Amino acid sequence: MNSGDSLIEDIGVKDIIFSVIMVLSVIVITNRWLSRFGESDPSIIVASAVLVGALGAMILSVDLRLRRIERLVESGDRSLRSSIQDVEDTMDQKLNAAIQNITNRIAEISKRLYR
Repeated sequence: MNSGDSLIEDIGVKDIIFSVIMVLSVIVITNRWLSRFGESDPSIIVASAVLVGALGAMILSVDLRLRRIERLVESGDRSLRSSIQDVEDTMDQKLNAAIQNITNRIAEISKRLYR
């Protein structure tokens, strides 16, 4: 899988389609609005399309960064859970060994007392 496919999967086809719709709708709206005042200026229409396109790209960029941060947090969560489980297992082993040691010593003391 190349990086282009990955980027499209990360952003999502739906988001790209919405961005294209934003740009197309601003072209239509700006053209219709300017034509009400006479002849519409193509440079204003293009500038409006670029402005909305940049806004859409910025929104997609923020969404992409948030998804990456979310993946990093989830990865950290898994790592933390694994570390906690390892500590818990180690503590269980140590406590079981200590309890066994104490039980053996109590048994020895009990044997000495009953002799």
